[in-house]
Amino acid sequence: AATKFHLPLYSSLVYFVRKLWPRVAIVCATTMWPEMLQFVLGFFSCGTYPKSFLTDCDGSDYGEVMGEKIYLWEFDRETQCFTGLHSTMLQYVTLPSLCVIGFPFFTFWLLRKNASKMYVNDHFDYTYGFLYRDYEKHMYFWESVIQLRNFALTALIVFYGTTIKSQDLQALLLLVVIFISVLLHTMYLPYVLDSVDLAHQIVLVDVAVIVMSSMFFKLPDASDDFPYWHQLRELLGLFIAALHVGTILVMGLFTAKAALKTYALKADADGDNKVSRQEAELYFGTSAPAKILIRLMTAVRLVEKPTEAEMKEKEAEAAKKKKDK
Repeated sequence: AATKFHLPLYSSLVYFVRKLWPRVAIVCATTMWPEMLQFVLGFFSCGTYPKSFLTDCDGSDYGEVMGEKIYLWEFDRETQCFTGLHSTMLQYVTLPSLCVIGFPFFTFWLLRKNASKMYVNDHFDYTYGFLYRDYEKHMYFWESVIQLRNFALTALIVFYGTTIKSQDLQALLLLVVIFISVLLHTMYLPYVLDSVDLAHQIVLVDVAVIVMSSMFFKLPDASDDFPYWHQLRELLGLFIAALHVGTILVMGLFTAKAALKTYALKADADGDNKVSRQEAELYFGTSAPAKILIRLMTAVRLVEKPTEAEMKEKEAEAAKKKKDK
């Protein structure tokens, strides 16, 4: 009885370790990676401050203490970097930090090593397919490119932004990263679906406009030299808000179209990934709601428009039915 009880449990554990554990691990690692990256980079985020932040001084040594600079941990400015408590923490987080930082290179190595298994090996596709299925076959590694971009953006956010000067440099470097991302995306268009490529470009441009506008709002008040300064700032704020809302609406439209396409492909009887008018009518019917749905799908190019021959044939059938009546 004990053997019968333990065998199913043992086989289930073996199946989980061999089949499901790699998928669970890679999905969790990919999902949690941005937060983990920000967390581990935070341990290395140190800023330069006067020694007076930690040392009390009297009038005799005020100039000396104020002139001397020390590195303080940005998450706790009472902790000096690379000494004492901070040094002890780094001993424990250095190896995990290297693993997190090296994750984009690991995913690239994993996919490149197993490139021959893609789209051929069902088990490999089931386990790792979410890393490359959305991209063109020759762009299977693009997920690693996105991860490297996220790494650069996260590093800029973590290591800069504590002072006005560093914030200006941060904004400029963010624009450089976004510009390179837009350039690479426009050159290669890595996604299988053109709509996803377009959506990705729109989001990147939206982010770039927001970053550039934030630099404008940080400029000193110039109302004395330019009388419409405040009105210009208000108009720019409205433009940014409208652009951001428009981006969200476009993303919603793309999402709705993708969902509608999934529904429309159910009518694809011959498996050619195209839905003709006849296939749509056979699957959805010819009722009034079905006709409205088919017209909507035709308007967004999910159902092919009928050819002139099909329209003439349909008119002839309608005329014949009318004559028979």
